[in-house]
Formats: sequence, C-alpha cells, structure tokens
Amino acid sequence: KPKVDPSKFAWVGKQASNPTVLSADLEKTRQALENWGRDKDYTLSSIKSDPDCPQFPNSEWKNLIAGKPVEFDHILSSVGSASFNDKQTQRLGELEIRFGSATPIRKVSTHGEWTICWDLYFNAVTFLMPWRASELNTYRSHITNLFSAHADSSYHINVINYDKAVRIRVSERRNLLLSEIGSFTDLFITWIQLASVNYIGSSGSRSYNSSNQRKTEVCKRYNFKSCPHIARNCRYLHVCSICRGKDHVRNEC
Repeated sequence: KPKVDPSKFAWVGKQASNPTVLSADLEKTRQALENWGRDKDYTLSSIKSDPDCPQFPNSEWKNLIAGKPVEFDHILSSVGSASFNDKQTQRLGELEIRFGSATPIRKVSTHGEWTICWDLYFNAVTFLMPWRASELNTYRSHITNLFSAHADSSYHINVINYDKAVRIRVSERRNLLLSEIGSFTDLFITWIQLASVNYIGSSGSRSYNSSNQRKTEVCKRYNFKSCPHIARNCRYLHVCSICRGKDHVRNEC
C-alpha cells in the first residue's frame, strides 16, 4: 500500500502559508482531537480506567473521541438500562464486520428527557475538555430559552431537532463553537421559525390531521429522522417506509 504524502495536501499547504487563527479554546479542542485520533482505542481505554470517569455510553465516548456528534437517543436509552449494548465490530484486513444492533430503545422527545441527556453529555465533554464548560453553559441557556418560549410540549420536538442540527454542524467544523449562536441562523429558521408556522397551520380547523381525514402516505422526512412534526401533527404517517412498523425507521428495519 503506497504511503500518503501529506505535503501534497492542498489544505496543508494553505495552512503553512496562511494559517487559520483559532481562539485558544478551539485550538485546544483541535489539538486534543488530533491527539486522540492517533490511537482511539488506547484513548478510550485510558478514559474508562480513570477513577473519575463519568457514566456515559461506550458508543458515545467513541463519538466524542472522534469529534463526531453524540446521539442523545443512545444516552437516554442507557439511563437506568439493565441490558448491554451488544454491538461489536471486527476487522478482517480492510473489511469491517459489525454484529448486533445499536438501535436506541428510547427517543428524546421532551424538554425533561433532553435535560437528562444534556447533563450527562456536559459531564462527559468537560471530563475530556474542561475548557469547554463556559461554551456549553451558554448553549444550554439558549436551548432552554427555546423550550421555555413554547409552553406546548408537542412543539418541543422541533427544538430537539434544532439542537441535533446545531451539534452536527459544530462537530463537522473545527472553527466553530456551540456558543456562537449567530452561526446557526439558517438552522433556526428551518427548525424553529418555519416549523412553528407549520405547527400553527396544522392545528387549525382545516388541518391535514383532523379526525375526518385519513393519512395514507408514509412520511419521507420521518424515515430520515428530519421531520419537524410529531406524528399527530404531520400530514403523513410516521411509520417505516418498508414494513410500515411504528417503532422504527427504514434504515433500522
């Protein structure tokens, strides 16, 4: 297998001639991720063997180490669980074989459930990166204000989806903090403002969800986990597009 020549990476040359200046906290995070990425298994082993390691699902420790977004559904499913995650991975040369299932049993759908997950997430992140505490507290206040602004709990799924979208964006960038709320305006419009308009429209007397109107088409956005509505407020069925089961989406069928 030929060795990669990093000197020919266009981005490496750009950083050498005109380096991007990051804040102190972002640079610490970037360096930490780069260091952990050199041996993720050893890093995870070191974390789990530390006497002060907080409780957190193994799969989500791996996501944090890799700089990937954490799945709150997996955190919620692990709370008080009496079963083990049986997902295993084995490599045969270049082939990776996965056994078992890591499908979350519970889905975050309320402010209270989100708060439970956030507190565990905060403890895990600040265990690895204590300098991020202020950033996370600022972002938590932002999300909490959004929950508080909508008394109807059926709307909270839109805030939860907005949070997911924000955390995905930040995880895919190395120059962005969760506390930089102004960088998420487009996501706010999509998941909060537009979803609010659709929600108000769906609750009117001529709603698609009224009892005298039968839903027959499967919701495509639900099957990609991107529908801003809960089942009763969506004009389409929230079921698997393959078997029409109600407890999973198509890629979990």
